Amino acid sequence: MQATNTANVVGGKLILSFITAKTPVVWQMDLNKAQSCALEVKEDTKKKEFSLCLKADSKDSEEIAVFETKEQAIEALMTTSAALQNADNQIGQPAATATIQPSGIVSPYPAHQITPQQRKNENKKAAILAFILVIVLIIIWSVSVPRNSGPLLSSNQLGNTGTRGSVSGESAAGVPLSADDFLTNR
Repeated sequence: MQATNTANVVGGKLILSFITAKTPVVWQMDLNKAQSCALEVKEDTKKKEFSLCLKADSKDSEEIAVFETKEQAIEALMTTSAALQNADNQIGQPAATATIQPSGIVSPYPAHQITPQQRKNENKKAAILAFILVIVLIIIWSVSVPRNSGPLLSSNQLGNTGTRGSVSGESAAGVPLSADDFLTNR
């Protein structure tokens, strides 16, 4: 059986297994935390070996595995590259974990615990929203209520309600008259 190097992306983590390295190693990295990094093959001329290294944002590089030949190191680099290229839909997604709910049902979704501080913040938001809603309703109600423009009857009309007509024989507007009075005053 021939030993081979493998690279996989599982749940947003890059998992490398280098069996052909001088010291076989299984290595993992969280891809969500790695903003930008590079994999490179470095040669150590003194020891006559080749290292597969991870170079992150800083200038320091982390050695992943050491190989005896350059071909082995490049093969490990290409295996890693192929795994990253094939896993574009898994990067940025949380790992799938199963949780057991109190009812005993196994759920593929992680249990979400709300802290007291989060609950307090949510309550504050709800109270502010309710206050704004009450203010808006009061404004709408006050705009929709008809305005009272004054008394319905003027003082002139109130004084003439007892008379059927004026001295000149003309009837006042809005004062009730009998048909006979109306016709005689014409």
